[in-house]
Amino acid sequence: MRVFKCQKYIGSSEYNNETKTKVDVNKVLKDNYKEGRTMFNNEKINFIQLVVIVTLYIIGPSILFEPSILVSQAKQDAWISTMLGLGIGLLVIQLYSALGNLYPNMTLVEYTEKILGKWLGKIISLLFFIYLMILSASVLRNIGDFITTEFMPETPILAIHILFMSVVIIGTRLGLESVARASEIFFPGVILLFFLIVIAIIPQGNMEQIQPVLENGIKPVLKASTSFIIFPFLELIVF
Repeated sequence: MRVFKCQKYIGSSEYNNETKTKVDVNKVLKDNYKEGRTMFNNEKINFIQLVVIVTLYIIGPSILFEPSILVSQAKQDAWISTMLGLGIGLLVIQLYSALGNLYPNMTLVEYTEKILGKWLGKIISLLFFIYLMILSASVLRNIGDFITTEFMPETPILAIHILFMSVVIIGTRLGLESVARASEIFFPGVILLFFLIVIAIIPQGNMEQIQPVLENGIKPVLKASTSFIIFPFLELIVF
């Protein structure tokens, strides 16, 4: 953990025995903030760990929620919506990567203010945080609904929510590095199960069920692809 230059109470001044001068604690803390010296900055993960976390993040909704949403909107053309959404989603990821390279030492809030200006940047950042809070609640609810519907119908959904929130709290307490290492441990098992599911459903495939192509026009396809772009690609802004 990186230590602040001066670990005293905000609003106070401290006498520096080495330089025989008083230290303005507020100024020191402000300088530390501008330089990005926070208690989390020593939390570092490598590229492979980032790929693992993002992959696990995408696989979850792609298996549990997206298929039903796509089919309900695009019907037999859901595969077209998927391909279209994937292509645009990759462009979104390129945009995130470009912003990260342009502003490597800034947070989302900081470079939003730099690009859009102070007040508009703050408004956009606030909207981001509100969206992420709603998204977090929605994901937790979806997890509870899925587990109580498919596996544990007699278990109160509140108990499932408390269990998963406990895991989130522990992960937050231990830090990003611990989450990344745990993801690396679970990743092979998740990928193995994913391919086993794919192999198991291949015999049930029937090419006739994707016909006729574009029976209802292009509009339902575009609508379904929009939902696929938003969830999960636009959500990758959290990374």
